[in-house]
Amino acid sequence: MNNKRLGHLAIGFVFLVCVMVARLFQLQVIEGDEWQRQARSSRLDKDTIPFKRGRITSADGKIFAEDDSAYDLYFRYRDFRRNHPAGQIHAALVLLSVDAPGVEQCMVDAQVWARQLLQLEPPRLADLSGQARNDLNYYLRGMFGIVSSEQREDYFDWLDGSDLNLGEYFPQAESYFLQQLKFYQVRITALETMLGSGWHQHMLLKIETRRQQLQLMVLQRALQDTAARSLQYSPSELRGKLRDKESRLNAAHLLHQHWQLDGRAEYLAAMLSPIDDNASEQLRQQELSQQVELLSSLWQQVELAAPQDTAGILRDQQYRVHRFRVIGFSKDVDYQIVDLLAQQGDDYPGLYLQKITRRNYPTELSPQIVGMVRLPHERDLFEYRVLNDRFRQLRKLFYRNVEDEAEYRQLRHRLWSATLRPDETRGISGVENSFEQVLRGVRGYLQVLEGGEDGKVPLELLYSSPLNGNDVVLSLDTKLIEQAEQSIAKVYRNTRQRMREYFPSADLSSKFDALQPKVGFALIDLKSDQVPMLATAPHLARQQLRQDYQQLVALKDASPLRHRALAGNYWPQETPYPGSTFKPLVAAAALMFDSSLWNKVYRCEGVFKANDNGVNLHCDSRYGHQAITMRDALKKSCNIYFYKLARDIGPQPIYSLASSLGFGEPTGFEVAYLEKGANYLVDLETLNNNSLRLMRTAIGQVGVHASPLQMARLYGWLATSTLPSASIVLEGAGASPALDSGEVPVLSNNYRTKIVDALSAVNYELGGTAYKTQFPSQWQIVGKTGTSQVSSGGKLQPTHAWFTGYFPADNPRYSFAIMCENTGLHGGQIASFILKEFLQRAMPQLAPELVVQSNVR
Repeated sequence: MNNKRLGHLAIGFVFLVCVMVARLFQLQVIEGDEWQRQARSSRLDKDTIPFKRGRITSADGKIFAEDDSAYDLYFRYRDFRRNHPAGQIHAALVLLSVDAPGVEQCMVDAQVWARQLLQLEPPRLADLSGQARNDLNYYLRGMFGIVSSEQREDYFDWLDGSDLNLGEYFPQAESYFLQQLKFYQVRITALETMLGSGWHQHMLLKIETRRQQLQLMVLQRALQDTAARSLQYSPSELRGKLRDKESRLNAAHLLHQHWQLDGRAEYLAAMLSPIDDNASEQLRQQELSQQVELLSSLWQQVELAAPQDTAGILRDQQYRVHRFRVIGFSKDVDYQIVDLLAQQGDDYPGLYLQKITRRNYPTELSPQIVGMVRLPHERDLFEYRVLNDRFRQLRKLFYRNVEDEAEYRQLRHRLWSATLRPDETRGISGVENSFEQVLRGVRGYLQVLEGGEDGKVPLELLYSSPLNGNDVVLSLDTKLIEQAEQSIAKVYRNTRQRMREYFPSADLSSKFDALQPKVGFALIDLKSDQVPMLATAPHLARQQLRQDYQQLVALKDASPLRHRALAGNYWPQETPYPGSTFKPLVAAAALMFDSSLWNKVYRCEGVFKANDNGVNLHCDSRYGHQAITMRDALKKSCNIYFYKLARDIGPQPIYSLASSLGFGEPTGFEVAYLEKGANYLVDLETLNNNSLRLMRTAIGQVGVHASPLQMARLYGWLATSTLPSASIVLEGAGASPALDSGEVPVLSNNYRTKIVDALSAVNYELGGTAYKTQFPSQWQIVGKTGTSQVSSGGKLQPTHAWFTGYFPADNPRYSFAIMCENTGLHGGQIASFILKEFLQRAMPQLAPELVVQSNVR
């Protein structure tokens, strides 16, 4: 009988051994690679290697924007918690469910807390859950120097049921702790001193703030993941719904019911994902510790109501956030600190140096065009969120098939190298934004196995080198821009004196501000088909842009955010009507329609009855120009001549020529939003049905808007029959080539000669509207003044003053356009003087053969 029983036991034993062997074979051989991968993944660490954005440079080799290398001080709480006495104490107290103070107070009371922890006995640890007990064992061993293999065996012997407390079993533990405590106190004090004022005795306070921020993030993400489970969404789908005001409230109502909560749905939505609403603002106004307490309380309620939805989520988020979340502590730290942490990094647990690239703007010129970079908005991170969610799903899989593994590797490389991340800047304006994909590089990365295979030397697993972005070279010349800005400022300062001397009978508006010019100035090189200069006033300093952006956006007049050479985003009183500078286009259209119109004589009495409804249109000359031909109408800028001319030829010739020369369309300038709304042309049907609109359009009012850049292009065409490019990014300089202007009408030499003769008379014949500017004859300025009326709220505002043209007449080199907003002056009273002052400064560079001695007043 006994032998039979023994036989049964032997069979059972053999069966169990076979099962164990089979299982071991499965684990070691069949699933060995998977388990090895899981083990490695728990010790993987990755460092990002930043790229450098491409530089933005000028045609004269000056740097508008570049990346500089620097070192930022970063903090990772997980490493601080594991290796610093204050972090170890705080973690141990939390695991023991003690109401733990902040880490800074844990450091102050470290000796008291250490003695209490040394009073622990094995039964107290046995009461904890398995994971919590293991974590507490880890912190206690590290805190009290129980690190050797022999000491660890003694520690587990103590756990097995010793009657002694921890301090009695390990009598050296307290002295070890006190020694470490003093060591870290000295290190923190030394680092605070190096970091300078604002850090003295504040290091641990800042660490505690970061710890609470991380805890808030952990709770928020855990609640989001739980909500996604409860509503059967993916985490990225849920975040998308929480961004929309209507769908977020619907989701919050459903969660209220599912989680059996009290209160209002908008407050739940605010705790899940704050946005710009009242509930979120109330949450943000709470102290950080109160926010943590609110979310902790909510989490406890959700755990009770939906345990199946919360299972494993909080610990997973704690692991992810504490392990991977690295928080910026101090930017651009001193080399002394870089050297210290490079040599003694282990003495400062949780603190790391990160070599970063920081965008630097060496010159203050053209910030509107160059633009700026900043951290991305949440809407820019949609791709990152979606890809990261999928990557996390794949990473958690114990077994990945061939397709999953391929997708996992592809996502890993994309996330680590190319996808825009929350901590990475991107271009938000100007060339920085328009050429983001050109300037932006590709991040590199290095993944290592912490401790390596032998537990000591890190093992390199993956490496990808960074790829820097491409440079963008602009056609702008910094010296010319500076000279233009200086010329504008000087001419404005001298305006009152000049008006008294040259125009004694003219009234200067009380609204004219000599110290606050509002000017746009464009210059085009007709030989190279490039734009070497775009100047604007008032000047915008980058410090203003960083500190006062919201106030600048709110300005309804004289905002330096507008680049007035491009004239977009204007307020009504700034509408860029080109005024009489548009008349040469109308003259060209008329001659192309009927060449005999050059000799056509119209009579100007100063007032013109425009229609049978009694609408009268006026000329600038109060008493009229009397009988006048096209040449003199251009020279003296007679409005009534062009009213009658437009009436007689009709809208088709004017509209066809204007539209073919780019009016009413974007110029092709690369930073398109800077000219938003600037280039407008009324439609042909309206001109056919509204003769009054047609006549006003013929003198550059109402039916046409144009930026100085567009007007400079018009006069470039007048000079060469070719419409110049509006591009400022040089072809082949890391960017797309200039836009093709397409087919443009050719102005015959005969017609051009006649119009050029009239526009030369504007500047060099008595009675010409710019004659008093006294341009040197060698310059051969072909130009047209303009005065455009503007209104706001139904009230007339001070007029714009224009001067446009090209030079020299015999061999055209440059076209230009200058618009002075709301001066209340004529173009020949201010804008033409800006050109003269500018050319006095710039002619040695632009056309040395035209340099003459001339005094500017």
